[in-house]
Amino acid sequence: MALSTSEKPGPLPPTTAVPPPGLQQLMALGLTKLGEYLLRFSPIPLSFLWLSFRYFGGGLAGFPFIMSTLLVLVDIWCCLEIGHYLNCRLILIEYNWRVTPGARTDAERIETFNRVYALSGNSRPEKAREFLTDWFFGAPFETIGRDNLGDWMAWAFWGSEMSELSPVGLAQVDTWIKRIETQTRWTFPPGRTPGVRTLRLSLDPVVVHHRPLVWYAVVSLVRMLCSHVLRRAGLESKRCGCVYYWIYKPAGALAGAPAGAPAEPAPSTPIVFVHGIGLGLVPYFLVVWRLLGLAKTQRRGFVALELPQISQRLFWDANPTAREVVRDLDTLLESEFDAPTADADADADSPTDATTTAVAPGTSAPAQRAVTAARGAGGASSTRRRTRALFIGHSIGSLTCSWMTRLHPERVAGLMLLDPVCFLLCLSDVAHNFLHRVPVDWQQAIMRYGAARELHIAYSLGRHFDWISSSLWLEDLSTRSLHAKDVATGERHEHLDTVVLLSGLDSIVPSSKVREYIEAQPNLKLIWKPELRHAEMLVRPSEVTEFCEQVSQQLERLKTLEFDVC
Repeated sequence: MALSTSEKPGPLPPTTAVPPPGLQQLMALGLTKLGEYLLRFSPIPLSFLWLSFRYFGGGLAGFPFIMSTLLVLVDIWCCLEIGHYLNCRLILIEYNWRVTPGARTDAERIETFNRVYALSGNSRPEKAREFLTDWFFGAPFETIGRDNLGDWMAWAFWGSEMSELSPVGLAQVDTWIKRIETQTRWTFPPGRTPGVRTLRLSLDPVVVHHRPLVWYAVVSLVRMLCSHVLRRAGLESKRCGCVYYWIYKPAGALAGAPAGAPAEPAPSTPIVFVHGIGLGLVPYFLVVWRLLGLAKTQRRGFVALELPQISQRLFWDANPTAREVVRDLDTLLESEFDAPTADADADADSPTDATTTAVAPGTSAPAQRAVTAARGAGGASSTRRRTRALFIGHSIGSLTCSWMTRLHPERVAGLMLLDPVCFLLCLSDVAHNFLHRVPVDWQQAIMRYGAARELHIAYSLGRHFDWISSSLWLEDLSTRSLHAKDVATGERHEHLDTVVLLSGLDSIVPSSKVREYIEAQPNLKLIWKPELRHAEMLVRPSEVTEFCEQVSQQLERLKTLEFDVC
């Protein structure tokens, strides 16, 4: 898709990296770090001191009854804080256990290696060397031993230690190392160099910074207030298998409407929004509110997914796999928006496919009943017109969009990816920036303590993040199921309509590298924001307004597309 002059980015400027902090930034960083240390280290010692004073230092006498009651409540809270700390320590021990990696076929490994090999520089040895040294925490390339490289490959493609590979796997690693030696024009020394370590997410220790119980209490209170406002705005909270979501449906959008109900226009392309790491939908409240208003104005469905495993819930350890999420998202769209073919043929503006439905295993009972009722409304045939949705994902929410595009493309009408981490996951940037980099400004410090080091988030990233299944490659945007025809112009589209918004000062996503990778892709609209940091568009009303305008324009483009039935 050709870009307009105002949107088309120019040459990469040298200032796209985060500038060095000034005095005000350093002061803000110092205050942020002070607040972090107080939250991490003060609650438990203060609780012990308080209880010691109250019950061993004579602090029980001399208080009136009302004051004594309040002090007893403080005592109870201190006991809860100590119990919470001990419980988190026990959970962390369990979280550091090895998790069995997802099954990968030899074909998937070989295809992924070939893509990484081509991306890291077929004819540029210096580029390939830089790619490897980044995964080894900047160790000099000449110090990387053959077994050091084998350790990284065993984790990257098998999710295990090199010593645990089968003879076939070891032979494959040896073949790949020889190809890398040809690519880098270097022969790796035999053995394993001491002191050279590599970044291996699912094998490295899960590092956590403790949060007091009061932290989770405040987060829960804010989440409850946000949920109350969303309900008053017309959204309904539901669950479909492992997928938790808020949904708005205009009149007539419910699949399987009862016989004799008033005829309604077929629903238009629904919007599915997926948030990033942090506090769930709370930081995205303005975005959700504006998207909901757009959906109401255009009479289209709207779904906002909630990912509890990355939302700082007090009790949560479930981490569904990519296939489980995709399966239940398919069931969600089927039960909420799909309509029988006979009813959906009339005046629909939603890109759809006719296909046969099936209830996914593990689907919740309400979702199963909705699908069954929808099938009953369609008569004896179970053939239904599958609704395609516009998927919008921010940061790690882009992984869900990537899963749907790669595993269930017949459900995707278009993508809008904001500060996406799904591109170039074969590089070490995202993992290193989010989990290992020392903060240099207060925004990075907040991101590190406020998100990356939280117990359940650190576990989700450290034990359940599969970069192979989560990576979105340009080739994935042109699979057969994504081919479409513009019924207004007769033009054929062989690439998914995709909009990518990148922040030039992003401290997590390697935005300059991603921009260089994707800007030549046909049918992809790149919006470059050189002055923004990661997630900064969420707190700028003007940026949210522009974002919603882009969503509206993309929905207009999708309105005339007719996708091929595969």
